Amino acid sequence: MYIYGDHRIDERSKNLEIVREDGWGHIVGIQDGAPFVSHHPFFVHGEAGEEMLEFHAPKANPHLSAISDGEEKLVVFEGPQHYMSPKWCETKDALPTWIFVAVHVYGRPILIEDAAEIQAGLERLIDFNEARLGDPWSMDSVSQERLNRPMKAIVGFQMPIDRIESNFRLIQERPAADRKSVAAALSHLANPRAQGAAELIRRYDPDNRA
Repeated sequence: MYIYGDHRIDERSKNLEIVREDGWGHIVGIQDGAPFVSHHPFFVHGEAGEEMLEFHAPKANPHLSAISDGEEKLVVFEGPQHYMSPKWCETKDALPTWIFVAVHVYGRPILIEDAAEIQAGLERLIDFNEARLGDPWSMDSVSQERLNRPMKAIVGFQMPIDRIESNFRLIQERPAADRKSVAAALSHLANPRAQGAAELIRRYDPDNRA
């Protein structure tokens, strides 16, 4: 990943915070000499410092053999992103830019075919996402027979995390007044991505770092 200036954040916990909030990743590898990308929901599982990514995929996915070939894969996650207009800055020398966060996670996926393990992974994924909604739905509300039918069509994966790279381009280099005014402008746009970008500017403002 190309990282411009001081936009790199090395703290594993902060990078995985973006992965958890995004939850939707793009796994990249090589199959038959050509790049491929598969899109899946991901869950961060494990103790701090030993986390892995869990995901599942349809058995019909033609990329399964490449995903499980034992070679290193890249999973890309993106936080909220949005265009920045110079008119939102307090200073007058600003230029347009793009505000974004990207996290690249590398590892070697391990194929999981045991039905009980796959279901346990699905429960972790569903429980995590339902807990953020309030009044959560639970897999316990449907019969095991109903669950078994779709589960026969999927396999699971666990990917121990070997390394993480990230690019937090959140106008950290701009004056504090610009960061504040840009975040305010983004938060007033009727666009969830813009509002999310505003929240990230505030959360990772360099003035807030311990």
